[in-house]
Amino acid sequence: MRRSALLFALVLMTGLGYGVAAPALASGQPETCGAATPTADDVVMVLDGSDDEVSDKFQLEPGLAIFDIQVRAEGYASIHLFGPGSEETIILPGKTTPYAGQRAEHIQYAAFYRLAVEADGFWTITIRRT
Repeated sequence: MRRSALLFALVLMTGLGYGVAAPALASGQPETCGAATPTADDVVMVLDGSDDEVSDKFQLEPGLAIFDIQVRAEGYASIHLFGPGSEETIILPGKTTPYAGQRAEHIQYAAFYRLAVEADGFWTITIRRT
């Protein structure tokens, strides 16, 4: 079975629990989930890890989201965003690494999302709002 099919199955098995997102925190600061660390006001999440991994759920609001991507190893990387109803968006198609770049994606629904990362090595993904 291909790696992407395995990651997709893992995302489904972990229970996405999608629905209408809860209101923002009273402080206006992004909420921390999993290994994510919020930073500046326009940064929603900073996710980092190594090799193949599926993130914890995180909330995105409708509008434009910018994905700043860095993969710091030799090999291969692809990133998929899973949204409401297991909707899949390819954020980074299979690329030879190391890789550094950005991808803008229109987010249609306020909901909880997950990122599925396939990579050979360490990576960091920063999600920003414009």
